[in-house]
Amino acid sequence: MYTGSVTNVSVLAGQNTDLGTIALYAVVHSISGTITSGGVGVPGVFLTLTEEGSTVPVTGQTDSTGYYTISGLFAGNYTVVASSPAYILSPSSLSVTVSTANVTGQDFTATPLTYSLQGTVTNGSGTGIGGVTVTVNSGSHVSSALSDTTGHYIITGLPNSTYSVSAFLTGYAFTPASGGILIYNANSPDYNFIGSNTGSITGTLIWESTGTISFGW
Repeated sequence: MYTGSVTNVSVLAGQNTDLGTIALYAVVHSISGTITSGGVGVPGVFLTLTEEGSTVPVTGQTDSTGYYTISGLFAGNYTVVASSPAYILSPSSLSVTVSTANVTGQDFTATPLTYSLQGTVTNGSGTGIGGVTVTVNSGSHVSSALSDTTGHYIITGLPNSTYSVSAFLTGYAFTPASGGILIYNANSPDYNFIGSNTGSITGTLIWESTGTISFGW
């Protein structure tokens, strides 16, 4: 479809009139939508749009609110694909027909890809310590797991973020006491702890003149 300027011309019978050059402009439209995860817009998602019969794609990207728009499109049938290294996008693609108006509401839902952290908790001689609670905390995501009888633990379902990592078992001190990891589009390298049994001592002091005093540490 094309549009152009309108010029009123009076032509007398038998008269030829040169109108010069008439400029026609192709009418173009846009496709737009929003990409969200849990109802929140996802920025930085890439959009690829390909017209039917063409091998040359048009690209775009969501803004800070998860909104995208791809403009300058002629009438035709298009396929829109969204992609991100950190998310699974649904649906996998959208088929969109552009005719005489902009097409809105072409939305995608993003599900974060998740990764894992694992490692081993051992004593000073390398023997695994079971029953240790290992916890990761990003501020918005907290997960924990118990080490098995060999001292091995694994925590799954971790989205991209920076996490603190700590280990706990009554009667033990662990090295490191706590630490930090970055998970970004991959499982974390092993994070290991060494535990030492701090133990406790209890007993009774007997003073002949004053009676009995109980104490513990």
